[in-house]
Amino acid sequence: MLLDKKKVRTVTKVIAVFIALTFILMYIPTILNITDEGANTPAAQDQSQADMVAKTAALEKAVQANPKDLGNLILLGNAYHGQQIHDKAIDTYTRVLELDPKNVDVRIDRATNYFYSGQVDTATAEGIKGVELDPKHANARFNLGIFYSAQGKNKEAIESFKAYLKLEPKGEGADRAKAQIAVLEKAVK
Repeated sequence: MLLDKKKVRTVTKVIAVFIALTFILMYIPTILNITDEGANTPAAQDQSQADMVAKTAALEKAVQANPKDLGNLILLGNAYHGQQIHDKAIDTYTRVLELDPKNVDVRIDRATNYFYSGQVDTATAEGIKGVELDPKHANARFNLGIFYSAQGKNKEAIESFKAYLKLEPKGEGADRAKAQIAVLEKAVK
């Protein structure tokens, strides 16, 4: 042992234990690989982007091999959406809807990409079609509220957000829907 128990004071022992514990606590996350340092560095972001591009390329090949595989088509559309390649996402989701025209999730994803590409009228038409296909589709109601709001159709937006809240009163977008309603109601008055 490094310390002779007979010659070392209690204070020195406490300090030594404190230093040892501090050292251990500082390095446990590194040892267990649970730190996330560097995740936001440019190199990590470049790697993440490269991973997404590689995943997208693999999905493109899978879709080429089996163009009617809905699962891979949807994943490919989602990958394009995640990379903000809205025109390719729209085209891919359109292919899905040709095979499965009643898929409301994909219809709303396509509407969202129309919206982000500046085609708000088309996004709204898609949102309306989604709600017609499934009036209880909460995400369709929420997004339709966003689309209407962007067009200045405040009354319609309020109705959509309220319909969303009836379906998902504690949903992921509930607070945002309530905030939108409050703002839009002031604009309507």
